[in-house]
Amino acid sequence: MGELSHAGDTVSAVCHIVQRDGSTRFVNSINRLVAPTGEGDIIQKLVLDITEHVEIERALVKISYEDALTHLFNRSRFRRDLEGTVKILAHFPTAPRPAVRCGYSSSSVTSR
Repeated sequence: MGELSHAGDTVSAVCHIVQRDGSTRFVNSINRLVAPTGEGDIIQKLVLDITEHVEIERALVKISYEDALTHLFNRSRFRRDLEGTVKILAHFPTAPRPAVRCGYSSSSVTSR
């Protein structure tokens, strides 16, 4: 492990595992160099199942961008997507621009 060169060095990686039955798990693999020796390194490895944490985090992200009743994206999601598109288009100055209209005109609003 190239990143582990001194005693106490730690590296961590989140891995997505697809099991034989098709179910998925997420694990956090934490590796710590205990002692480098002439015969080989002594590495402590800890693997934590973080599947529930990842699923909860994904659900929170989803409800932060989606209306619970209609399941339509809200203004925050629209703004995020629009800003991402603008950043991408900035790299291609000659590309055709999509027509985007935000807001409404006062003539389209009717009062009762």
